[in-house]
Amino acid sequence: MYRFINQFHLNQSNSISFLNNSNNSCKLNESSSSISKLNESYSNISLNSSQLKISATSKLLICCSKDFKKITSSINYLEFGLFFQDEISIGSIPDNIQVVKFGNNFNKALKPGVLPNSVHTLILGNKWDQDLEYGSLPISLKKLYFGDNFNRVLEKSILPPQLFELKFGFYYNQPIKQNVLPESLYSIHFGWGFNQILTPGVLPQSLYTIHFGNDFNQILAPGVLPGKLNSLYFGWKFNQPLEPGCFGPYLQKLVLGWDFNQMIMPNVLLEGLKKLNFGYYYNQPLRIKSIPQSLEKLRFGWKYNQAIGFGVLPKGLVSLKFGYEFNQVIGKDVLPKSLSKLYFSERFNQKVAPESIPLSANVVNMPSSLGNSQSNSDIRNSFISNNVKIGNSNNNNNSSISNSTTNIISNNRNINNSIDNSKNNNLNNLNNSPKIPSPTTTPSIFNNNQRVSTLINKHETINDNLVYTTKIK
Repeated sequence: MYRFINQFHLNQSNSISFLNNSNNSCKLNESSSSISKLNESYSNISLNSSQLKISATSKLLICCSKDFKKITSSINYLEFGLFFQDEISIGSIPDNIQVVKFGNNFNKALKPGVLPNSVHTLILGNKWDQDLEYGSLPISLKKLYFGDNFNRVLEKSILPPQLFELKFGFYYNQPIKQNVLPESLYSIHFGWGFNQILTPGVLPQSLYTIHFGNDFNQILAPGVLPGKLNSLYFGWKFNQPLEPGCFGPYLQKLVLGWDFNQMIMPNVLLEGLKKLNFGYYYNQPLRIKSIPQSLEKLRFGWKYNQAIGFGVLPKGLVSLKFGYEFNQVIGKDVLPKSLSKLYFSERFNQKVAPESIPLSANVVNMPSSLGNSQSNSDIRNSFISNNVKIGNSNNNNNSSISNSTTNIISNNRNINNSIDNSKNNNLNNLNNSPKIPSPTTTPSIFNNNQRVSTLINKHETINDNLVYTTKIK
């Protein structure tokens, strides 16, 4: 029988989902030049008779067999259903297909020639775990995403020479030899389980971004990381000493994981680094030249509670976030004058030396405990100088303080739209309080533990769902 599909099932992408079903057929009567996208769910029934037929004028779709030769040239995205498990013969997929996505149950070998050279993106499902031969992957392939179960050794020349982005799944944990990863590679994302020793020459010099998984905990000797690497993300378990020469001069963003708690020796982090995030357990003293002068954004984790001396923080620092346990006295001139965003946790209750808050600090998260335990005039006399306007909004939600920040914009800027009207009213009332001077041209200090995402506290990773939302133009 035929099943009629309404137009609302379709979107604007030129794509088709291959459905594993032999008892039902789908007929689409809309008059158009191409099928946009059809997503349906069917039971796991073996295919043996029907064929896929698409008319460019009537949009007739009959689901479906392993013969893809009838797919029109307007279709460039081919997606296999969840239960598809059949082998695909050479020449079945036409050469107008650019993106192929397999369902999570597919686990058949991909023989050379099965995927046409027009394919530039390949997404393999979670159960796929097969050896790859030379020629299994089309030479034009630029993006390759393995599923969670893939855990096979990759030999030389298996990965295409134009590969741009490579993502391994959860269980991949195989040694990688030199010349296995192509020199065209721009981004690599290792899965949770990867924990192999990397030697110089394994990672290509073309790499711009590297994500290590949560199990990775290997020493990175000088020369292991590419010299032109821009962004480096470590997972939870990485806790190895960082040697001079392990990072290149082009590194701009470094995210250290949950367990990292090693001393950062002077000159290990090179000039050029702009963003540095420490993980949960980091609690080591910092020396002069431990942090390069080029750094603009610095975030400490939950456990950090070390005194910071004069000259440790770079002069160009713009944003500084302390973790929950930080509760140290901040001396005069410790905070750089360039600072515009400063975050304390609710636990912080130290007095700050006069003139310690820079004139440029127009966004500060001040603990509400200070505002509750002392009068506003006492805070002004003992905490900050007269050039700063104080505000304090009441919010007792401290459970996620390590992962939340405040996004309060001072002076002529509006409060972030994500903060509800009641909090806005509280802030306005405080700003209008007669006890606190409110010059319109001076920086502001506010406290608000509202969960608002900002770049300084976001541990950026490649979105696991990103590959499923790729749109083909």
